[in-house]
Amino acid sequence: MLFTSQRGTLPDTAANTAKYQDEVSRAAAYLLKVQAAELEAMADFVSTLPASEMTAPRRTGLQQVRLGINEMITSVILMVRSPGLNPANRDILLGALADNAAVMAASTPRADRAALVAQTEAILPALAGAEHEKALAFKSAFENGECGVLCTLETK
Repeated sequence: MLFTSQRGTLPDTAANTAKYQDEVSRAAAYLLKVQAAELEAMADFVSTLPASEMTAPRRTGLQQVRLGINEMITSVILMVRSPGLNPANRDILLGALADNAAVMAASTPRADRAALVAQTEAILPALAGAEHEKALAFKSAFENGECGVLCTLETK
């Protein structure tokens, strides 16, 4: 997305996203899988961490990582909304969202969950069949999924 053939010029991210959408879609799907694994590891770490070792800098760092992952989820949902995205790439992205939704939802605070549900609701009318089902599975995980140790990080 950040490619430019002219040194010193800003990339045309919209054109690059359209031109390289196969690569961008697969990379984003893979990144969601990696981030889900990262959230699982973070949750394991936090659940075994003695309360006395949950320092303010550690909590802030965990919150920042979690926020970055939420921003990635949001960007994937926005990519799904793109009218220029071909159906195969839309399916790849929706599959990655659905496959990793339970882990991601368990790590997401309630307010952020509501925002992700609203973003998902915005794309539902444009989806049909298996794509619609994947989006509904993602939405359901964020509406009904457990709230794990990272979800409640602010209250601990």
